[in-house]
Order: sequence, then C-alpha cells, then structure tokens
Amino acid sequence: ATVYAAPADERGMRNVAAAAREFGGVLVAFSGAGVFGECKQSMREDDPVNPVGERAEQFAATERIVRDTLPERSVILRTCGVFDAVPFGTVSRLVNRMKRGDRVRADHARTVQPTLAADLAEVTLDLLKHGHTGTFHAVG
Repeated sequence: ATVYAAPADERGMRNVAAAAREFGGVLVAFSGAGVFGECKQSMREDDPVNPVGERAEQFAATERIVRDTLPERSVILRTCGVFDAVPFGTVSRLVNRMKRGDRVRADHARTVQPTLAADLAEVTLDLLKHGHTGTFHAVG
C-alpha cells in the first residue's frame, strides 16, 4: 500500500495516483471533513460534498482524482483535528495552552472532532489489513 499523508494539490495527487496505478497496491489518501462545508449534522460517506473554502475544495478535488484513477484500489480517509502527544498542530497547541492554564478563545460557529493520530493510524492499518476500499470517515 502507498499511504500519502502529505497535503496534496491536484497535480501532486495525479502523480501519486498514476504511480500507484502503474506499480500496484492500494493508495491511501487523507482528506478532510470540510468537504461537507459547515454542516451541523452527521454525514455519510456517500452524501454529496459541498466544500466551502479553498482547502475544502482542494480536498474534494483530490478525492475525485483518487476515485477516478483507482476506483477499486484506494482508501480515502476523511478526518479532522488530528493531534498527537507531541506539540504540533492546532489541536495539540490548544491542548498544551489549556494544560498551562492559558485562556483559549473558542469559535462557537465551528465544530471539530479531535482525532488522535495513533487511532487514525490504527484505523488505516485495520482497513488495509481487511482489504477495504472506498471512502471512510475517521474522526474522534
């Protein structure tokens, strides 16, 4: 399997998907829950996307490339708020600030389901181990 965890633009994803098609295996690409816009209800993997903003539009575009290039040999994982014990990323920085007792301003208009990186890795490996392909939500 090829696991492509870096943010990809359309050109980069086309190159990675073409290489995976040529050399075989399954391509795993990470996307974001933002492909649904600022929705307040649960969404299913096959619900129509409605990206709002440049990053969400990029996620939707790269998802299409992966699906079109490798329809039976790809896993797309939609996730958000990925964090780990090391101090990087938005969620980790906020958690560390709160641990120090710093005040943190919250945005009430946006919701995020923080996702522990180790859990996301476990879900990814489990999907591959059991031969699953398609689009999956992996958050919280």
